Amino acid sequence: MAIWGRLSDFSLHLVLTRLARRRPGVIHVDICDGNQYYVHVSAKGLTALQMNSTDYGRLDQARTVLARLLSATTGTFRYLPEDTSPLRKNFHLDLQELAAVANNPSAVDGASYAQEKSSVFHHSSIQKLLPHADTRFILSGRNLPLNNEVLQHFVKQSSFELTLGASAAELARLLGEDLEKVRFYLYRLREADVIVPMRAFRNAATSADRHNDAARLRPTLVQRLISLFE
Repeated sequence: MAIWGRLSDFSLHLVLTRLARRRPGVIHVDICDGNQYYVHVSAKGLTALQMNSTDYGRLDQARTVLARLLSATTGTFRYLPEDTSPLRKNFHLDLQELAAVANNPSAVDGASYAQEKSSVFHHSSIQKLLPHADTRFILSGRNLPLNNEVLQHFVKQSSFELTLGASAAELARLLGEDLEKVRFYLYRLREADVIVPMRAFRNAATSADRHNDAARLRPTLVQRLISLFE
């Protein structure tokens, strides 16, 4: 049975100290900052931490990132299958020490982590996926559930603009957000079919209008053909 949950309901600290003792393994954590985290935990303690393709080999390197995860109140966690995600053992941190890490992550300046986190949105591999800053999007009108609280908040903030149509550049200026972050949010919403590009929306509407026009004209054409044989 898959084990997963929202960090708004269960903090990572609670998951690690209560659940991990009975269920060792690799926990995938998404705090909606553009990064993917993998926490390796045994019955006795934390043994490894990965962020995207970065593997933190020492605990002193991982403390700042770990503190960020422990304090996160948005996002999700889920256990990965044991057969596809073997447990790594790069270091050892007793689970009883997690509270100390959350309160005093490390002597490293937290600004370096903030810079690293922000740079994820500018990474070339992610940039290839993001929509153009001037591409305008509109709500699809489909009532689709969003399990991501950060995206829910973003849609709530920008719902009026997205109802009329807005681009990442316009939303970034309006919300005072980083442009690349807004592009990433729009990419995630587009993948979830919550929004569509306005051009595609208009083309679909135009196609429907043409179909309706053809339906209205069809009886007239039939009548004209019949009149030729009268």
